[in-house]
Amino acid sequence: MYALAQSEQHPLAPPELSSPRDTLRSFMTLMDNAYQRWKTEGRTYANRAERGAITRLAHQFFDLNDIAPSVRNNVGRETAVFMKEVLDRIELPPWEEIPDEAMIAAKGSMKETGSSIRRRTSGHRSFMNT
Repeated sequence: MYALAQSEQHPLAPPELSSPRDTLRSFMTLMDNAYQRWKTEGRTYANRAERGAITRLAHQFFDLNDIAPSVRNNVGRETAVFMKEVLDRIELPPWEEIPDEAMIAAKGSMKETGSSIRRRTSGHRSFMNT
């Protein structure tokens, strides 16, 4: 389906968001790893902290600033799951067609879905799903 990153990233490292390609690859890898982990273990008290850490990482892929803090955790988690379900159902473009840092002037969008990966307007150089 898609190529994994060349080297395994530390589980506590922030996701790579420097380009639309890196953002999409990081998101897909995070969500696939979470699914495989919970498919075998299920939700347990022992993995509660890990689930929370994965949820916090998943939030970094979305602009949740307009979401009330009281529900931001749930909305972020559900948004990540819904986005992964959509991405699993559509045919993604070949990785080389998704803009990387060298192609950054190009727009990273999936026209058929109305979803795009855009540069954040604030903060450090990174991208998010919009």
